[in-house]
Amino acid sequence: MDAKSALESLQPCTTYFFLHRILVRSQMMYRNFVFVCSVLFFGALWLAPIGCSNDGDKEKTNQEKVIEDGGNTEKPATDDPGTGDKTTSNWTPPAGHAAIELVVDDTANKTYKDKQLVWNGSFVYDKDKNTVEYASAWQPTDGPFPPLYDDGPIDKGGHEPVGATAGDNIFGIVVYVKSDSEKDIEFEYGVINEDNNWIWEGSNGTVKIPKGSTDIIRAKGMSIPKHGSINVKITMDTSKLTGSFKPSDPSKLPNIYLKGTMTNWWHIQIQDKGSRGDDKADDGIVTYVQKEYLDYSPHMGLLQFKRHMQFVFQFTSINGREYKDDDDKAIKEGVQAWADCNNDGNWVEQTIIWEKDSRGAVQNTTIIVCDGQTDPPCSKDLCSEDRCKSHPACQGTGNCKNDSDCGQDEECDGSTGKCKAKSTTCTKADCGEARCQNDPVCKCTEDKDCNAGEICEKASGICRAGQRCQNDSECPPNHTCDANNTCIIKPCTSADCKEDRCKNDPICNDPNQAPLLLFVKPSVGPTAGGTKITLSGERFKTGATVTFGTSQATNVNVVSATTIECDSPAGSTGYVDVTVTNTDGKTSTFPRAYRYDDKIASGPTVSTVTPSTGDIKGGESVKVEGANFKSGATVMFGNKAATNVNVVSGTEITCDTPANNAGKVGVTVTNSDGTKDTLIDGYTYVEKNPKADWARIYSSLTLSGSAGANLGPVTCQVYDAALNTGSTGATNGLKAEVGYGPKGSQPDTWAAGNWKAMNFVKDVGNNDEYAGTFSIATAGAYNFACRFSVDGGQNWLYADGDAQGTNNGYAPADAGEVTIIDSSTLSLVGVEPAFGLAKGGNVITLKGGGFQSGITVTIDGNAGTNVNVISKTELQVTTPAGSVGAKKNISISYQGTNKTLTGAFTYTGDAAKIGWCKLQWPPTMPNTQGGVAAPTAGNPSPTVYGQVWKDQVTNQQGVGQGIVGQVGYGPVGTNPATDPAWRWFPMTFNVDKGNNDEFSGSFTPDKKGTFHYAVRFSDDNGVNFWYCDTDGNTPPATFNSSKAGSATVQ
Repeated sequence: MDAKSALESLQPCTTYFFLHRILVRSQMMYRNFVFVCSVLFFGALWLAPIGCSNDGDKEKTNQEKVIEDGGNTEKPATDDPGTGDKTTSNWTPPAGHAAIELVVDDTANKTYKDKQLVWNGSFVYDKDKNTVEYASAWQPTDGPFPPLYDDGPIDKGGHEPVGATAGDNIFGIVVYVKSDSEKDIEFEYGVINEDNNWIWEGSNGTVKIPKGSTDIIRAKGMSIPKHGSINVKITMDTSKLTGSFKPSDPSKLPNIYLKGTMTNWWHIQIQDKGSRGDDKADDGIVTYVQKEYLDYSPHMGLLQFKRHMQFVFQFTSINGREYKDDDDKAIKEGVQAWADCNNDGNWVEQTIIWEKDSRGAVQNTTIIVCDGQTDPPCSKDLCSEDRCKSHPACQGTGNCKNDSDCGQDEECDGSTGKCKAKSTTCTKADCGEARCQNDPVCKCTEDKDCNAGEICEKASGICRAGQRCQNDSECPPNHTCDANNTCIIKPCTSADCKEDRCKNDPICNDPNQAPLLLFVKPSVGPTAGGTKITLSGERFKTGATVTFGTSQATNVNVVSATTIECDSPAGSTGYVDVTVTNTDGKTSTFPRAYRYDDKIASGPTVSTVTPSTGDIKGGESVKVEGANFKSGATVMFGNKAATNVNVVSGTEITCDTPANNAGKVGVTVTNSDGTKDTLIDGYTYVEKNPKADWARIYSSLTLSGSAGANLGPVTCQVYDAALNTGSTGATNGLKAEVGYGPKGSQPDTWAAGNWKAMNFVKDVGNNDEYAGTFSIATAGAYNFACRFSVDGGQNWLYADGDAQGTNNGYAPADAGEVTIIDSSTLSLVGVEPAFGLAKGGNVITLKGGGFQSGITVTIDGNAGTNVNVISKTELQVTTPAGSVGAKKNISISYQGTNKTLTGAFTYTGDAAKIGWCKLQWPPTMPNTQGGVAAPTAGNPSPTVYGQVWKDQVTNQQGVGQGIVGQVGYGPVGTNPATDPAWRWFPMTFNVDKGNNDEFSGSFTPDKKGTFHYAVRFSDDNGVNFWYCDTDGNTPPATFNSSKAGSATVQ
């Protein structure tokens, strides 16, 4: 049974009443209705085949499938049994459609009303059909989007999910979406309010509609955070602004705005005028105090303990430049934050950190309110907080044992055991303190009794933040001066419905309002009339008429409340107004909407594009149909030109689509005389064979081992914008594997059994890092690679180890190489590391076969010492002294049999001729503030970054010629240039940074403890190195061990 059948099967009966009685109503952070709809639909499906009956022992014959997409399973609670009325739903799910439910819980604050909350997502909403369909653009000004209601369940004439209760401050919506028979559909979403401000917290929500689904799917909802009791203050010292933000004239500051989660991302202009919490006028420090701006919106309040509060400054205007660096990271310089954690008027400075926004794309400055502070003791003023609800002060008896059982302005009378008004010694000067705010001395009768930036609320006698005015020009944006000469938020009227701020206001969605004409298509036609016209807008009613100037259109057909079709009447050359008149006499006129012009009317008209969907890679043949196409016409898909354009006739053009980004684009035909026409959203680009955007091997590209032994771990990184690998943790929907195949072959030909799953390791910037091992059963030479899939393994992106990763495709020459050794026969295939100090003393590992006691090792003819045979395929040896320069041969010998690895080892010196280098990041591991974890023994460390500069070398694009980077670790306090105990690992070129080359890499510590780490760079392909600490080193200045990186290995 599908969603439609299940709804239609709900009939009044005793058993149904019982089921309805145990519907879920709960208020958790992510509201869902698992129990509600499963019970309700279970009942519907149970009763449908057997009729209404009180026989509770009959077994159900079917089970409705209900898909949950996020949210928490909640404890059921009782609800009203209902009246047993028959279903009165406004909508019936169309055939082939699934139903999506969303719920937003405002029971904590109770500030929202119907239609003030809007479900904003990658879809457009048809309110007449109650359906949504995918749209790539979903700014608040796009849409339309479905508003949320608190008017009861959809099966009882409301809009909320089945089982909802009207008027409980829990807002919901049920909409329908046509599922795709071939693939899943996924929407991304959040919630905005009536001011088009983003109020969703956390990463964007996602909901998936499985292919062919007709189920009920619950999108993860939200609970609007409860207002608390903590006031916060944020300041910006404009004298400490950085870079281009620093004002050229400190006495002439630009307008500065602040927005954040505490303002519902509403822009509030903050000033340096000694008012509204600003300590001193004209000192160059602008100030925001939450309590002073609560009048800006009924949805703003004080903050709760531990609330994560993101915020961003903006300059000049609400559309101006944000206080962020080139990487879209909010800047902290000059910014400070405080919180009144104890509600005593004393500000506690807060630590400013960075957190990613809901898209995971940018980092905003953030405080965790009163983090690390002890919660204030419960009192009557804090009864809204969950931790205080059971406290005696919150039981409503007025009884007390001590002052903590009373309100902030009360004290406990020991003789009566009752709370009474607190005796104070407040003076007018103390009114800013919390203890005195309600004292009689701080009450007001007129504005002059209040501080600057406040007005007297005569009904309560309380001074509140506000602004008197004579006219609208004296008020903040979107405010107006009311009859009491007070600035208030400007209410929307029907005349404002075209403004973005009013688009979702109830007055602009009232069916009794006048119609709203938005588009006339086409907008030009011949004077003879008869042109087929489509009008788009809102609130069109059956029986509406259309006039062009003063002439009535013919064949008027009101297709829906948003669409009218008609034929244009005859007219004279020139522009005319187009007017829609509803049957109630209300009208909407689009001035100069239509042009009569016989010459232009002979231009092209685009009607259809077949097929209307194609791959983002382009190259697909399509047919464009319409009228008045002429030889030489061109076709554009968005701003990209089609190829192989062929004007078949005056009504048909064939062409090949250009490549384009995913989403809808207009299709424009332009004749050779310059006349043109566009079919808006005429073609949709989709990614038919989706692949990850980028990937690369980051570990060593050379492996060796014996048959059947585990090889690796191999470390790879991947980036995909659509799946948002920049978000924290492993990315949902991403598969990662490492595999091998014959040397020189392409990885898409390797056997399926050669690939093994990789595990998520960590986030690296916007990339995800994975690691995995594999084994090979047969001796020989092979290539290895990583691969990633974003569609469950149907399509793969194969990654080699080239510095550009997959940006330049896959090449076997850039893949990893692995040699599998026959352990029974003497052989030598590899050495790690392949370099060491010229004075000798480094311990290196040789890999091969046939190793056993008595084997000897020489490097460039000099005998190694301390030979330790670990296994038949691996041994360790201490290097002898050698000379810097050409690569050296390594030889092994056993009972007269010799094997040599030519050019396998390099002695390194400290005479690299570079100009500067530095260990860039991180300075320590772990690094809590920078989000760097502690390294663990036996695993690659967090990524280390280093930079190097050499004149006329690193200023070239890409890695400089001869430049090699390495990262290493060793004993604390030692010199890496002379101590052979340091172990070194390769770094890879990361990016050009100005005139510098930046490298990145990891080291793998072999045991727990504390170590120093550093980077080193060579300009001669790894022969001579210069060693770099966190201060940076410019020759002849050498490495300073006190400035080395410090790692605590766990």
